[in-house]
Order: sequence, then structure tokens, then C-alpha cells
Amino acid sequence: MPQVEKDKRPDPDILLSQIEADERKQKRGKLKIFFGSSAGVGKTYAMLQEAHRRQREGADVLVGIVETHGRQETLQLLEGLPILPRRSLSHRNVTMSEFDIDEVLKIRPDILLLDELAHSNAPGSRHPKRWQDVEELIQAGIDVYTTLNVQHLESLNDVISSITGISVRETVPDRLFDEADNIVLVDTPPDELLARLRDGKVYIAPGANERSVQNFFRKTNLQSLRELALRRTADYVDIDSDEQRRREGLRTPNAVGEKIMVCVGSDAFAAKLVRTGRRLATGLKSPWLVTYVETPVAEAQDLRSRQHIQHVLHNAETNGAEVVTLTGTRVGDELINYARNNGITKIVIGKSGKPYWASIFKKNLAEFIVTESGDIDVYIVTTPAALSVAFNRRRVMPMSRHEGMRYGYAAILVSAITFGAYQTEFFFTNMDTIMLYLIGVMVTAAGLGRGPSLLYSVLCVSAFNFFFTEPRFTFNVYDSSYWLTFTVMFLTSVTISSLATKLRDQLMLARRREHETQIFYNLTRELTATRTREEMSETVIRRISQTIGGDICIWYPGKKGMLELVYGSETGDFFKEEVVADWCYKNGQPAGLGTNTMPSACLYYLPVTGTNMTLGVVGIRPKNDIFLHGQALIMETFVSLLGSALERSETAEAAEQAGLLAEKERVRNILLSSVSHDLRSPLAAITGAADTLLQEPHDTNSETAQRLLRSIRHEAARLTKVVSNLLEITRIEGGRLKLNVHPYFPPEIIGSAAESCRETLKNHKLLLKSLQDIPFVNMDGLLISQVIQNLLENATSHTPPGTEITVFADMYNNGLRISVSDNGPGIPPGQEREIFKKFATFDQGDRPKGAGLGLAICQAIVSAHMGRIYAETNRTGGARFVIELPSELTIPELS
Repeated sequence: MPQVEKDKRPDPDILLSQIEADERKQKRGKLKIFFGSSAGVGKTYAMLQEAHRRQREGADVLVGIVETHGRQETLQLLEGLPILPRRSLSHRNVTMSEFDIDEVLKIRPDILLLDELAHSNAPGSRHPKRWQDVEELIQAGIDVYTTLNVQHLESLNDVISSITGISVRETVPDRLFDEADNIVLVDTPPDELLARLRDGKVYIAPGANERSVQNFFRKTNLQSLRELALRRTADYVDIDSDEQRRREGLRTPNAVGEKIMVCVGSDAFAAKLVRTGRRLATGLKSPWLVTYVETPVAEAQDLRSRQHIQHVLHNAETNGAEVVTLTGTRVGDELINYARNNGITKIVIGKSGKPYWASIFKKNLAEFIVTESGDIDVYIVTTPAALSVAFNRRRVMPMSRHEGMRYGYAAILVSAITFGAYQTEFFFTNMDTIMLYLIGVMVTAAGLGRGPSLLYSVLCVSAFNFFFTEPRFTFNVYDSSYWLTFTVMFLTSVTISSLATKLRDQLMLARRREHETQIFYNLTRELTATRTREEMSETVIRRISQTIGGDICIWYPGKKGMLELVYGSETGDFFKEEVVADWCYKNGQPAGLGTNTMPSACLYYLPVTGTNMTLGVVGIRPKNDIFLHGQALIMETFVSLLGSALERSETAEAAEQAGLLAEKERVRNILLSSVSHDLRSPLAAITGAADTLLQEPHDTNSETAQRLLRSIRHEAARLTKVVSNLLEITRIEGGRLKLNVHPYFPPEIIGSAAESCRETLKNHKLLLKSLQDIPFVNMDGLLISQVIQNLLENATSHTPPGTEITVFADMYNNGLRISVSDNGPGIPPGQEREIFKKFATFDQGDRPKGAGLGLAICQAIVSAHMGRIYAETNRTGGARFVIELPSELTIPELS
């Protein structure tokens, strides 16, 4: 029993994912779809009734778009509901009214009514489809009520076309239907709907109802559509039920471990394969992905074919598929290897309805997949050959000049070999001539490609027959054995051509992969070496220009949070598309050219994203307004690397700022501690002496009074020194230190400093030494004197009374050197540099610690003189501080 209870406990990972999903849902709006089998079943009517009910409950309801089609019942239900004014758009001198999504985002109602989910927006709208408007509104937290007919579901497009004979162009991804929060099925029996049509309650235009009954609204069609609507609603209920069972930790009845892979190409029925895969995934409740294999041959496809496959892959991603693009020379091998390595259990692939004889010499892809699939189930979707032929006929393009030249080179090579062999036939046999032709096959296949090499194979066999077999200069053959020679020669040429072409394709693919890897490596290395946003942006722009080309711009948020065009011409189209870049930045999704958001824009915009926020926007207009194979992925990788680099830079800057703040806090605490100590001791002595004089009046000339007064003066001097050091270090760090440079005689500066420290040095023996020939040196005499005073005071505070302190001045390399030495305990090992930092102190036994500012002031003054100061321990013990100043100091800007 305990084991059973343990098994019923929910999986922690599942529980965590459910909590995260619930948090995301709470931020999103709710989508409610009123679903029906066809027009006229009452979807809009039911939606308006629900809107009135919610309005009575206190909800803020707004009518965005409701198409009444002139129906009086619908018009009456609109009364009492606020209606959003439509936005006017002009396209090709035609003014159209359309839904105003920006105004809704400003008003932010609780519930928005938006009829006809599959509607195509007017050119110039933010999104080409209304369902994309709905997605943005839901992301903004607004609840949306909308309507949808079953024929507009993307996965059922082929089924609807086969039932009604009508191809529906306005479709909605099944993903949006499955992710809806509530589906309301509005069901009307076919007989009742036909009666409504006869009564003129569906279409108001004269004769429209009769024409509808004869075409789309035939009873058999309505029955089939109703069945599809019921089944699709049941699928939605199953999905919702499975989700609830997962929340409760119960086992779901879906196909465990199933994973579907749909294989598509640039042919005509790729879109049908995607829809078939979507229906299969929905039925099995399994994940699905769409794979496309790029080959060197695919890279040479025309622009229309590239646009077609990009549209198919984008449509698959919109419908909830994971899109995978593979590269290789053998499509079948790439697909099988990927399926085996990624746990694929079912493969969906298309097969054109070509005649049997067309596949005698070459096994088609579907047959290869079936043979090599092993335990993977394969679903083959057959399409009539006529459709494929028509598609290929539409995309046939005239041979380019470069393509024609390659075939010409093949013919020239055959002619050259033939001429050379004919002129030297007395030295070679026919077998030698055949070998020369075969060498030419390899050269042609490796350098010119498959087509020219096949032409070369035909021409070389013909030339050998015409020039080197009897009878000469005719295509007749006396010796029948030559027919076998011709056959073997041709087959050998074709085989060598095929193998050499495959090797050439593999080499091209390997070079391309190496080139892309090198590009990413170089960009990563350059971004790692840069620190500023400007350098990173310039690096990425340069790499994009070298790799993809086209126009590029980068937008970053300014001081007020608004996007600013940082890189790109403000006189071009970049500056005009600020609204596109702004939407991309705020929503963190691609926008512009080739996307679902403002596709009429001139550039394709990608958000530069970090871990938790969008850092900027990169826009690019590729050549011919379309990305070639792999370029879109390269572009996304570039932008991703830029985002990582920017985030790394911001993180490093934030860490540096945090370090500075921590250092400031540490210095502040040390300053407060030091100053409070240095001020408290003299103040206590002064207060004590003053209290003694007040409480016990003494003659000011008495010995006791004089001693107390000297104590007051000494401690006041200490206070003055502490305050002076604080003011001095503040002035230095504030950049207000100015040198008054003049020629000074160093011994005089040293003597002046010693005289100023007479009281401090009264218990020590001071020795002043200097060379006799020391010249005048440019310096600020007062500041250098202060440095020597600080060093002397430092020496007296760290040495016992009666010890010697020596000041020695000499010249070194035309520079002045002044050293202050003592025979005290010396400097602790490893502290020679640390003692020059602000507030740096070390243990002195029972001696009081200073504020730790004197040596820091010395270093700042000496550095301002372009000199240096350092400390070391004498060989005989004690500390030695050395000042080195240049003899020719000229600082006019500081004087």
C-alpha cells in the first residue's frame, strides 16, 4: 500500500513545469473561439450573446470587428456594445478600412470581439492575418472572442478541398486552435442551415443563397463539414482532458514515445506533407518536426524555389512543428541518420505519381527511405505527377550565360583531346585515346559539374567513333566489337562523372561548413576581445556585410527608453521603419520583411536578446530581398552572439560598478573609523587638560600649567594634521592638484622640511646628507617639502626614541633621488606596495595607528611630478623610502 501511494505522487519536474505554465498563462489573455462547420450557423450571433452576458456581469467589452453581412438579428445584438472605429489604409490609391490594433492596446478592454479569425488584413497593416493580431492582443493580456469555420483550419485544407472542390486560401494554424482557452461549438443541422439559406437569412445579396446551395452549400458538403467540425472539437476536448489528467498526475492515453518527422523538399506538394504531418501528430498527440536537407544542388535553385521552401518551413513552424535544416550530399542518408539519432518513430514522406519506367534506373527517395528505415514506420503521401510537372514547368528558367559557357567548355575540351589524339595517332593506340577521354571526364566533372560532364560523355564517345574507328568520318562501324567498346566507354564516363561530381559536391559542402565555422569562430573571438557596445556593433556589422551583404542597421534603446538608430543611414529606409524596429524590440520577436508582422517593411528585423531582456534590434535587407540557404541561420547566430557579448559587457560593467560601490563603502567605513579614532584621542587629551586647568586653577607660568598647555597645543596640531591630510587627499582625488613648478635647490627643500618637523624629531637623531654638486631641479617646492615631512613623521611614528633617521640626496641618470631611512622594525614582507594605499596601516604593537593617508598623499604628489616613490627594507634593518624626480620637469598646463 505505501508503494502505491508513492507512485501516485506527482513528478516534481512535471509539477514545476505546470507552475511555470500557469504563471505564463496568468500574464496572457484568454482566447475563446466560436467554432462552426460553415457560414450561417450562428457563430457571430452566439458570440454577441455571450458578450452581452459578460457586459451585464460588469466586464469592459469592446467590439473590434463584427461582420453582420446585413443580417438584422446580428445588427440588433450590436446595440448597447461600444464599437471601435476602424482605421483607414490607403493602398494603390484605394482607401480601405481595417482593424486598429494600436487603439485597442491603448484602451485595453477586458474583452475584445474580433470576428472572422482567418481574415486577411489589408496591405499596410501590422500583420498580414487577423489571427496574428489576436496573438499579439493575447500576449498583451486582453481576452479575445472570435469566430472560425472548420474549413479555415490549416491541417484540414487538403481534406476540405477534396470534399468541396474549393481550395481555401485563408487558413489558421491548428496550433492556435489547440491552444485556445475555450472552444464553443455552434452546431446547426444541414437541413436547418439550408432552410435559413432559402429564407435569405445567410446572404442578403440577390441570388447569393441560390448559388451557394448549388455550389458550396450542397447537403453532402454540409454533412461532411459538420462531421469534421465535430471531430475537431472532440480532438480539442481530448487535448484538454489529457492536460487535466497530467495536472492530476494520471497517465494520459496518448501514444507513448511517438515522434513524427515530415520530410519536405522544394517540390509542389511540400505544403501538403506538412498538413498531413500535422493531422497525424494531432491524432497521435505526439511531437512532430519538419526536416529539409540542403544540398549543393539546392543552393543553385532559382529564387522562386527558395521562396517556396522558406514559405513551407515558416508555415510548418507556425503550425507548431520543430523545423530542422540538414546539410549533405545524399538526402536519404541524412534523413535516415537523423531519424535514428533522434528517436523518430514515424516518417512522413511524399512520392510523386510518376510512371513505373521513370524509376527503373534510379530508386526514388521514398523507396530508399522505406528500404533503410528499419523499425521506423513510413507514411507515403502520393501526389499526381501532373502537379509536380506543372510546378517544375513554372519554375524552369532560361540557361544563364555562365551556365552555357560551362557546356561550351566541355565541348571545347572534347575537341582539344580529339585534335591532339588525331595528330599523334601514330604514337598511340585506340586504348590510349580512350584513356585520354576518360581523364577529360574527370576534369569536366570536377571543374564544370554534372550537366557538362554528361554532355562530355556523349561527345567523347561520338568523337571516338567518328575519328578513330573504321570507316573514318562516319558513325558506321565495321567491327561489331566496337559497340561493346562504345557502351563500356560511355558507362565508364558516366560513372566517373557521377563519382567525381559527388566528390566535388562533398568538397563544396565541407568547404562551406568550414567557412561557416571559421566565421563564427572569428566573430566570437573578436567579440570576446571588445569591451564597448560600439566596437561590438561595428564588428557584427562588418561580419554580416562580408558574409551576407545587403543593408544593415542597428537600433539600441536611448536614455528615455526609446529606440535610437545607432548604425545605418538616417536618410534611407532605416529611419522610416522605426515603428517596425520598436515593435520587434518591445515584443522580442522578428518583424518586417518575410515575417508575419509588418511584412511590407524593407528590412528583416531581429531582436538582440539577453537572458531576461531585449538589448536592441538588428535590421538587414538581403540581396534580392530573400535569404539564401543557410543565411537566415547565420544571421540569427550573429545576432545571438551579439546579444551574448552585450550581456557579458553589461554584466562585467555591473560587476565593476558593484566593486566600486563596495570599495567606496569599505573606504568610507575605514575613513569613519580612522577619523573617529584620530579625532577622539586628541580631543580627549585636550578636554582632559582643559578640565584640569579649569578645576584646579594654576599659574600659567607654573610647570604643571605649561605641561598641560603644551599637551593642548600638541594634540591640536595632531588634529590639524589629520584634517589637512583629509583635505589634501580629497583635493588630489578631485583632480584639483596643481603644480607650481620652479627651479629649487634640493638641500634647501630638505632643510626646510626638517625645520618644520623639529618638534616631531626632538626625540630622534636626524642626519642630513647630500652630494656637493647637486644642481637646481624643477619641482613644486612646497609639495615636495610636504612629502619629506610626511616621510619624517612616518619614520618617527614607527621607530623608538633615540634612533637615527637619515635623509640623503643624490643624482641618478640626470634625476634627483631623495631617500629617508630609519633603523626601526622595517616594513612587513609583502607590504612594500600596500602601504601606499589610502588608509593602509599595519600593527605597531602598543603604538597608536594613524589614518593611513600620509604615504598615499606622498605617492600622489610624486606621481604628479612624473616621478616615483617606493619603499624597501634596509639590509641592516629599518625602512627606506626613496623619491625619484626627473631633473627636467616641465608641466605648463599644471603651472
